[in-house]
Amino acid sequence: MKKTQIIELFKDIKKSWVTFVSVTMFVLLGVAIFLGINWSSKAISGQITHNYVSQNSATVDIYFPYALSDSQVNSLKSAKGVDDVEGSYEAYVTTKVNNRTLSSQFISLTSYVDQVALIEGEMPSNDQQIVIEKVCSEKYGFKIGDTVTITKDNATSNALIQQLQSNQLEDDALNKQYTYLKNKQFTISGIVSSSERFTIDSYGTNYEDGSHIRAIFYCNRSAYNTDSTSGYNHIFIVNKDLQKSDYNSKDYSEKLSQFVSAIRPYINKLSKNTYLSIKTNYDTFISTSQLKLDTSKSKIDQSRKQLASSKKQLAAAKKKLASAKEKLKESKKKLAEAKAIVSEVKPLVSKLQNVLKKYGLTINDLEQIDEIMENQSSEFNEDLEKEGITNEQFKKFMQAYNQYKTYFDDLDSFIDNSYASDYVDLSDNDDYQQSVSEY
Repeated sequence: MKKTQIIELFKDIKKSWVTFVSVTMFVLLGVAIFLGINWSSKAISGQITHNYVSQNSATVDIYFPYALSDSQVNSLKSAKGVDDVEGSYEAYVTTKVNNRTLSSQFISLTSYVDQVALIEGEMPSNDQQIVIEKVCSEKYGFKIGDTVTITKDNATSNALIQQLQSNQLEDDALNKQYTYLKNKQFTISGIVSSSERFTIDSYGTNYEDGSHIRAIFYCNRSAYNTDSTSGYNHIFIVNKDLQKSDYNSKDYSEKLSQFVSAIRPYINKLSKNTYLSIKTNYDTFISTSQLKLDTSKSKIDQSRKQLASSKKQLAAAKKKLASAKEKLKESKKKLAEAKAIVSEVKPLVSKLQNVLKKYGLTINDLEQIDEIMENQSSEFNEDLEKEGITNEQFKKFMQAYNQYKTYFDDLDSFIDNSYASDYVDLSDNDDYQQSVSEY
């Protein structure tokens, strides 16, 4: 630039120095803002990277709808780029804290992957203590010492899947109510921060009812029920190289995509094998249950036939019982008549015994009298006269005997045909006992 041009430039600046100063300040301010954003971005990125490394945060975390064992989780270490892997238990519940009801998630504390940083208080030392994330504590005002009460904890579907997975489905599983956690009340023992969740909006969805999660609590693994949570359904996978990288960079996105592609076949294989195992056990359970059901139906049909037959037998027995009762009723009338005759013929018993003795009979052999009367009637009548027994007296004696005999025959029929021992107790019946004695 020539000397004359420089002089002209200064003259122009002098004439419009206010405009020149304003433009210069705007330029400097823009540069400052640009440098500030650039430096702040690097600082924030650096802090996030530091948190990721110090808490060994997961590069990829995967939720499984079924439980994975330690060996299944560790099998993912075979995938290229996997430096660490660990699983956690999770429970989707509804909680109440300080009269506030929240859709919540309980996560079991991990040992070395995706750990949380303690900010205040202490980590849980028993199954009734929990820690809460800082963002949740600040939003709702929850503090150390507050009581968290679970108002809804339904792990039935989770329990059934896990029992099918292990082929140990309980007989009464469909009638039981399973819960994720052993206890219903917990005490907040500390406040923690997570390297992955910065706001409540990032908490995700409650898989039990579809609501948005509003609170996350961490507890010990031993706080979970083993019959509903016997394996891990949330897997954390770490790639150390990506963990240290700037997540805002294009290079990070490309490396992450490559890492996901490398582990995807292992995840798919694990998912497929687990699904097939559950399906096989389910099919076996269904076929076995169907067999039991068919057997039970057959037994029920057989029992129904037996019941129908028993009902017919019972109806016939009742009919016989009614008939026997009628006969017994008539026999009782005859028994009353016989009792009146007995008083008359009792004095003749000893004399009649003398007559019967001649024929080789006793008073208990009166049933054979008819035979004697046919063959030796005249002689027998003479013997009766010798003992002072008239034909009329003898006939009354035999009438009383026959009526007593008829009564007891009918009574035997009543007992035999209608299970009278189940209906009638004759042991304390005075009439019966007296009749037996007189008979």
